[in-house]
Amino acid sequence: MKRQEFRDFANALIAQCKATLEAKGEDYATEENAFNDFHAVCKNAELPNDQAGLVFITFLTKHWVPFCRALMGKELVTETHRGRAVDIINFVLLAEAWMTERDVQARVHPEDCPCVPCDQEKSEDREQEYNKWNK
Repeated sequence: MKRQEFRDFANALIAQCKATLEAKGEDYATEENAFNDFHAVCKNAELPNDQAGLVFITFLTKHWVPFCRALMGKELVTETHRGRAVDIINFVLLAEAWMTERDVQARVHPEDCPCVPCDQEKSEDREQEYNKWNK
């Protein structure tokens, strides 16, 4: 594959990832909470929301294992390797966003802060703090 062919491939894959995030976001997220599904799993498992990383690992592994099989030449039955790749990329994006928000909250609030996720009144403070740390 030539470099330009790879650029075109990457752009098409990124577009597919964005479209999938939007479509699946309708089922799994709310306008106020992009991580709603992960927090719901935490609640059902009686885990605090700050343990949502375990949920990300579980969901990511669900797609990573078959993707690795496809890398080794095995045929996938329930979904294409492209579909798995899209889901893996999107879970990594969601996990990175979750970790960024977690890190911002840790800098703004004391470790023993009872609001996870932080209440909406503090969103401006979190945004200012995020911008300060990510210049």
